[in-house]
Amino acid sequence: MKKILLIFNDINPKLINNLRKLSKNSIYWTSFKHLEFAIIDNEPIVFDTRNKVELKNFDLIYLRVWRLESLDERLCTAIYLAYHHIKFIVTEVLESICTSKITEYFKLVVNGLSVPDSLFVSTNNRYPTLIKKYNFTFPLILKGIAASRGKFNFLIKSSKELLKHLKEQSEVKFVVQSYIKNDHDYRILVLGKNPGYIYKRTRKNKNDHRNHAYLGAVEEEVVIKHQQIVKDIVKSAKVLKREIAGVDFIYDETTGKYFILEVNSNPGFTFETTSIKEFPAFVQYIDQLIEDKSISD
Repeated sequence: MKKILLIFNDINPKLINNLRKLSKNSIYWTSFKHLEFAIIDNEPIVFDTRNKVELKNFDLIYLRVWRLESLDERLCTAIYLAYHHIKFIVTEVLESICTSKITEYFKLVVNGLSVPDSLFVSTNNRYPTLIKKYNFTFPLILKGIAASRGKFNFLIKSSKELLKHLKEQSEVKFVVQSYIKNDHDYRILVLGKNPGYIYKRTRKNKNDHRNHAYLGAVEEEVVIKHQQIVKDIVKSAKVLKREIAGVDFIYDETTGKYFILEVNSNPGFTFETTSIKEFPAFVQYIDQLIEDKSISD
């Protein structure tokens, strides 16, 4: 007997009972609100708290698609199921655009790329329990899954501080991530199949944790010696089908590992600073692209 899971947000008990009477297989149901999403050591996890089982243990899963509900949860689930070769319907979900950080992370890790350990649930009040379950320790990062320019990005040092931010920003959907100690990070401008300029970004405010140029971080053009890192950064943009992208990544000097923080589909060009070469490089790229007859590659 096979195990079939129906994921609905609004379940009809009569429907479930009728399905169980008609099917020769075991029918289970849950909702997207019951799901926990995690990335641990670059492995995606989707756990159903209602049935107390990871989704890869089912034989078939039906993702009920209804309007604009649970877009992030649906896409993460579909990416995870395809990665584990679990049959599911509706596969159309896989064609959805990644519009949040958590969907980006899921797509990156199933393609062999590294991101920080991450947790996501649809209701913020579940984070304290989730953090304990997956053995996350403070300090950690709490950031809005759709935020930009460093907004809704917090370094959390205690459970009390976590609860405070979750309460004050109750309308924001967050992702929790492990904190990688640093005083700078990097951005690579990707133009098509090639890396553009690489910048080291160092924050001026030592009481902040965000290395964002919009917040005053100093940008310095550098050369990355490890070519595999550069190749993976270009691959991250290709995975998300973003021909132009600003990819942020961080290097963990303790472990010698690097992690992709974000693949920005709309990188902020520094138009007024002549020492920054990214905007002229962008213009050169689009001029060349219009002559390229193999842009589908």
